[in-house]
Amino acid sequence: MAAATSAQPQAPQSDTFNLTEALRGGEPLSSGEAAERAIKTAPSLEKVEAQALKAEAAAEQAFAAVYPSLILEARYARLSEVEPPPAFRSSGIVFPTNSGLFQARLNWPVSALFFSILPRHDALIKAAEAQRLQTQVQRQAVKLQTREAYYNYARARAALMVAKAALAQADAHRKDSEALVAAGSIARVELMRAQAQVAAAKVAQARADNAVAVARSALFTLMHHNGTEDITVAENLEEELPALTDGEDVVYKRALERRSELRALHTLSESQHKSLDAVRAQGYPVLSIGGNAEEANPNQRFFGSTEWKGSWTAYASLTWAPIDTLVASKASDQARADLAATDADLRSLSDALRVEVTQAYNGYSSAHVALEAARAGIAAAEESYRVRREQFRAGAAIAVDVLDSEAQLRQARLDLVNTLIDMRVAKARLDRAVEAE
Repeated sequence: MAAATSAQPQAPQSDTFNLTEALRGGEPLSSGEAAERAIKTAPSLEKVEAQALKAEAAAEQAFAAVYPSLILEARYARLSEVEPPPAFRSSGIVFPTNSGLFQARLNWPVSALFFSILPRHDALIKAAEAQRLQTQVQRQAVKLQTREAYYNYARARAALMVAKAALAQADAHRKDSEALVAAGSIARVELMRAQAQVAAAKVAQARADNAVAVARSALFTLMHHNGTEDITVAENLEEELPALTDGEDVVYKRALERRSELRALHTLSESQHKSLDAVRAQGYPVLSIGGNAEEANPNQRFFGSTEWKGSWTAYASLTWAPIDTLVASKASDQARADLAATDADLRSLSDALRVEVTQAYNGYSSAHVALEAARAGIAAAEESYRVRREQFRAGAAIAVDVLDSEAQLRQARLDLVNTLIDMRVAKARLDRAVEAE
């Protein structure tokens, strides 16, 4: 009698779905904090920052051309001796064999200053602004990439919890089957099915463990975080996010106003317009003013002198080389082509942004609808599993019924986890679309 009693299956232990507990680990970290860490150490962001500094330095270098060109020269020359012509032999004029010069030459292309130098400087300033906006673009890209990696890590951790719960359920069913086989209530083949289910659950848990390791590595690499210990997902993933209040067109308009990529292209277009003006001006005649001042021995302004003498020259000149006009014309064609390409990029990016907003907006909206269905589904699956297992223990259901209910409960839990994560991923992508802080 005692043996018969011990052969009865044990009462099922409580089976709860505690997502928050499953996501506990080491250091608490939110997706925003993870993104900030990644931004501080991202090599791609460092590269874009360096390119922005380079563009700003190019603009400063171009501004130096607004100043007059000053050349200082000191020269000494040893001249060969020459025989004076017969007419100078009795004049006392000496042909020196040593020559020295101190000279300052100043030149300022006034017309080029206004028509090409300043427009080119303005173009480079705008180009530097566009490059600086690229740092914001890269910052947003790293932020989204890290938040997605964070949520994928949370998804993998939650899936591992589901896999562990499924293994516990399968093992409990195996124990029930062993007890019922020992009591002669069911055939041994039912126990074999339960044992196969346990083996499959172990495989699923091993795969889930591997998925966690991969997701953890991806997240930690982005943050440049050393270590392999899990972190605590410090966000309440079961909390439902607020529903959208603005329409899709309103969100798209906001994205058009805020996106750094569009702002960068608009700024680049302004730069190219100014650069086109500067290129055209390179074919214009150049009006220059300048002067020379020199102290020389001999000084050519003083005939026959063998002493150091000073002199100066002031001038204004107008020069034009027809080849410069031809070259400027071809360079203008290239600048117009660059401008047309930027305008095309603007239109393409606006179209791509429309698709991006639509996907994120509808993904976020549909996640709210799916969440209600997932919560209802998990409640039904949990009740179905509880009833089927009790029926099996009472001999009113077969093992297949329990296995089916276990599979349904496992899928319902995964659906809930995926829906909760999908909602946050969609929110992250929607924030990226409008560059929300």
